[in-house]
Amino acid sequence: RKDGSLVHIEYTISQIPGTEPRELVSVARDITERKRIQDEVATSEAKYRSLVETASAGVVTIDLKGEFVFVNEALCGMVGYSQKELIGSNFADFLYPDDGAQLLDLFAEGLAGQNEHSTFEFRTIHRDGHIVWLYSSPVALVHENDTIGFSAIIHDITERKRMEEELLRLSDAVRMTSDAIIIIDLKGK
Repeated sequence: RKDGSLVHIEYTISQIPGTEPRELVSVARDITERKRIQDEVATSEAKYRSLVETASAGVVTIDLKGEFVFVNEALCGMVGYSQKELIGSNFADFLYPDDGAQLLDLFAEGLAGQNEHSTFEFRTIHRDGHIVWLYSSPVALVHENDTIGFSAIIHDITERKRMEEELLRLSDAVRMTSDAIIIIDLKGK
Protein backbone atom coordinates (compact mmCIF):
# COMPACT_ATOMS: atom_id res chain seq x y z
CA ARG A 1 0.00 0.00 0.00
CA LYS A 2 1.05 3.57 -0.49
CA ASP A 3 1.05 4.15 3.27
CA GLY A 4 3.61 1.39 3.76
CA SER A 5 1.28 -1.04 5.57
CA LEU A 6 1.50 -4.74 4.84
CA VAL A 7 -1.16 -6.36 2.71
CA HIS A 8 -2.09 -10.05 2.69
CA ILE A 9 -2.58 -11.30 -0.85
CA GLU A 10 -4.16 -14.52 -2.08
CA TYR A 11 -2.68 -15.32 -5.49
CA THR A 12 -3.93 -17.97 -7.94
CA ILE A 13 -2.61 -18.95 -11.37
CA SER A 14 -4.58 -21.10 -13.80
CA GLN A 15 -3.92 -22.28 -17.36
CA ILE A 16 -6.44 -21.18 -19.94
CA PRO A 17 -7.68 -24.43 -21.52
CA GLY A 18 -6.95 -25.02 -25.22
CA THR A 19 -4.29 -22.35 -25.63
CA GLU A 20 -0.98 -22.98 -27.45
CA PRO A 21 1.48 -21.87 -26.37
CA ARG A 22 0.10 -22.16 -22.86
CA GLU A 23 -1.50 -19.03 -21.63
CA LEU A 24 -2.01 -18.37 -17.98
CA VAL A 25 -4.36 -16.16 -16.08
CA SER A 26 -3.55 -14.92 -12.62
CA VAL A 27 -5.73 -13.32 -10.00
CA ALA A 28 -4.49 -11.46 -6.95
CA ARG A 29 -6.95 -10.74 -4.17
CA ASP A 30 -6.42 -8.50 -1.13
CA ILE A 31 -7.37 -10.67 1.87
CA THR A 32 -6.00 -8.34 4.55
CA GLU A 33 -9.42 -7.77 6.15
CA ARG A 34 -10.28 -11.51 6.13
CA LYS A 35 -6.91 -12.29 7.74
CA ARG A 36 -7.47 -9.59 10.39
CA ILE A 37 -10.89 -11.05 11.25
CA GLN A 38 -9.47 -14.59 11.42
CA ASP A 39 -6.77 -13.38 13.81
CA GLU A 40 -9.35 -11.62 16.00
CA VAL A 41 -11.50 -14.76 16.12
CA ALA A 42 -8.48 -16.91 17.04
CA THR A 43 -7.52 -14.47 19.82
CA SER A 44 -11.09 -14.38 21.13
CA GLU A 45 -11.32 -18.18 21.08
CA ALA A 46 -8.01 -18.48 22.96
CA LYS A 47 -9.24 -16.06 25.66
CA TYR A 48 -12.55 -17.96 25.99
CA ARG A 49 -10.78 -21.31 26.11
CA SER A 50 -8.40 -20.05 28.80
CA LEU A 51 -11.28 -18.62 30.85
CA VAL A 52 -13.29 -21.84 30.68
CA GLU A 53 -10.37 -24.18 31.26
CA THR A 54 -9.02 -22.27 34.27
CA ALA A 55 -12.34 -21.34 35.91
CA SER A 56 -12.86 -22.53 39.48
CA ALA A 57 -16.49 -23.38 38.64
CA GLY A 58 -17.38 -26.41 36.58
CA VAL A 59 -18.29 -25.71 32.98
CA VAL A 60 -20.13 -28.35 30.97
CA THR A 61 -21.98 -28.74 27.69
CA ILE A 62 -24.23 -31.66 26.84
CA ASP A 63 -25.97 -32.64 23.63
CA LEU A 64 -29.64 -33.46 23.11
CA LYS A 65 -29.08 -37.06 24.22
CA GLY A 66 -27.66 -35.84 27.53
CA GLU A 67 -24.11 -36.84 26.68
CA PHE A 68 -21.19 -34.69 27.79
CA VAL A 69 -19.63 -32.81 24.88
CA PHE A 70 -17.30 -30.64 26.98
CA VAL A 71 -16.26 -30.56 30.63
CA ASN A 72 -13.54 -28.44 32.17
CA GLU A 73 -10.97 -29.58 34.73
CA ALA A 74 -12.86 -27.94 37.61
CA LEU A 75 -15.86 -30.19 37.01
CA CYS A 76 -13.57 -33.21 36.74
CA GLY A 77 -12.13 -32.32 40.15
CA MET A 78 -15.61 -32.07 41.64
CA VAL A 79 -16.68 -35.55 40.51
CA GLY A 80 -13.34 -37.37 40.38
CA TYR A 81 -13.53 -38.43 36.73
CA SER A 82 -11.25 -37.36 33.87
CA GLN A 83 -12.41 -35.47 30.80
CA LYS A 84 -11.80 -38.62 28.76
CA GLU A 85 -14.10 -40.63 31.06
CA LEU A 86 -16.87 -38.02 31.01
CA ILE A 87 -16.94 -36.96 27.34
CA GLY A 88 -19.51 -39.12 25.53
CA SER A 89 -21.03 -40.39 28.80
CA ASN A 90 -24.59 -39.53 29.76
CA PHE A 91 -24.97 -37.09 32.66
CA ALA A 92 -27.71 -39.27 34.17
CA ASP A 93 -25.15 -42.02 34.83
CA PHE A 94 -23.50 -39.82 37.46
CA LEU A 95 -26.60 -38.66 39.36
CA TYR A 96 -27.50 -39.73 42.87
CA PRO A 97 -30.40 -42.18 42.39
CA ASP A 98 -32.92 -40.15 44.42
CA ASP A 99 -32.26 -37.06 42.24
CA GLY A 100 -32.22 -38.79 38.84
CA ALA A 101 -35.94 -38.75 38.02
CA GLN A 102 -36.35 -35.06 38.87
CA LEU A 103 -33.31 -34.02 36.81
CA LEU A 104 -34.37 -36.13 33.85
CA ASP A 105 -37.78 -34.41 34.00
CA LEU A 106 -36.04 -31.02 34.01
CA PHE A 107 -33.90 -32.13 31.06
CA ALA A 108 -37.04 -33.16 29.13
CA GLU A 109 -38.66 -29.79 29.95
CA GLY A 110 -35.52 -28.05 28.68
CA LEU A 111 -35.73 -30.02 25.43
CA ALA A 112 -39.34 -28.84 25.10
CA GLY A 113 -38.26 -25.21 25.57
CA GLN A 114 -39.54 -24.86 29.13
CA ASN A 115 -37.62 -23.80 32.26
CA GLU A 116 -35.32 -21.50 30.32
CA HIS A 117 -33.82 -19.92 33.43
CA SER A 118 -33.99 -22.70 35.98
CA THR A 119 -31.43 -23.25 38.70
CA PHE A 120 -31.30 -26.30 40.86
CA GLU A 121 -29.33 -28.25 43.41
CA PHE A 122 -28.66 -31.93 42.98
CA ARG A 123 -26.40 -34.70 44.15
CA THR A 124 -23.89 -36.69 42.17
CA ILE A 125 -21.70 -39.58 43.14
CA HIS A 126 -17.97 -38.91 43.21
CA ARG A 127 -15.75 -41.55 41.67
CA ASP A 128 -14.68 -42.67 45.17
CA GLY A 129 -18.34 -43.14 46.20
CA HIS A 130 -19.11 -40.09 48.35
CA ILE A 131 -21.98 -37.72 47.59
CA VAL A 132 -21.24 -34.31 46.10
CA TRP A 133 -23.87 -31.57 46.14
CA LEU A 134 -23.87 -29.37 43.03
CA TYR A 135 -25.65 -26.16 42.06
CA SER A 136 -26.35 -25.62 38.36
CA SER A 137 -27.92 -23.02 36.13
CA PRO A 138 -28.16 -24.54 32.64
CA VAL A 139 -29.05 -22.65 29.49
CA ALA A 140 -30.04 -23.95 26.09
CA LEU A 141 -27.51 -23.81 23.27
CA VAL A 142 -29.43 -22.55 20.25
CA HIS A 143 -28.32 -22.56 16.62
CA GLU A 144 -30.63 -21.19 13.93
CA ASN A 145 -33.61 -21.32 16.33
CA ASP A 146 -33.01 -24.98 17.19
CA THR A 147 -31.83 -26.20 20.59
CA ILE A 148 -28.66 -28.23 20.01
CA GLY A 149 -27.74 -28.89 23.63
CA PHE A 150 -27.21 -27.21 26.99
CA SER A 151 -24.37 -25.53 28.81
CA ALA A 152 -24.08 -24.95 32.53
CA ILE A 153 -21.88 -23.40 35.15
CA ILE A 154 -21.71 -25.78 38.10
CA HIS A 155 -20.65 -25.07 41.69
CA ASP A 156 -19.76 -27.57 44.40
CA ILE A 157 -22.02 -26.73 47.37
CA THR A 158 -21.22 -29.82 49.44
CA GLU A 159 -19.70 -27.84 52.32
CA ARG A 160 -22.64 -25.42 52.39
CA LYS A 161 -25.08 -28.35 52.54
CA ARG A 162 -23.06 -29.93 55.36
CA MET A 163 -23.20 -26.67 57.32
CA GLU A 164 -26.95 -26.33 56.71
CA GLU A 165 -27.50 -29.86 58.06
CA GLU A 166 -25.35 -29.10 61.12
CA LEU A 167 -27.23 -25.86 61.77
CA LEU A 168 -30.55 -27.69 61.49
CA ARG A 169 -29.33 -30.38 63.90
CA LEU A 170 -28.20 -27.78 66.42
CA SER A 171 -31.43 -25.81 66.00
CA ASP A 172 -33.44 -28.96 66.70
CA ALA A 173 -31.34 -29.70 69.80
CA VAL A 174 -31.90 -26.18 71.14
CA ARG A 175 -35.62 -26.32 70.44
CA MET A 176 -36.02 -29.70 72.16
CA THR A 177 -34.12 -28.96 75.35
CA SER A 178 -35.76 -27.71 78.51
CA ASP A 179 -32.43 -26.33 79.78
CA ALA A 180 -31.56 -22.67 79.62
CA ILE A 181 -29.10 -21.90 76.82
CA ILE A 182 -26.93 -18.81 76.75
CA ILE A 183 -24.88 -18.06 73.65
CA ILE A 184 -22.04 -15.55 73.79
CA ASP A 185 -19.11 -14.81 71.53
CA LEU A 186 -15.46 -14.60 72.58
CA LYS A 187 -15.93 -10.95 73.58
CA GLY A 188 -18.72 -11.84 75.99
CA LYS A 189 -21.50 -10.44 73.85
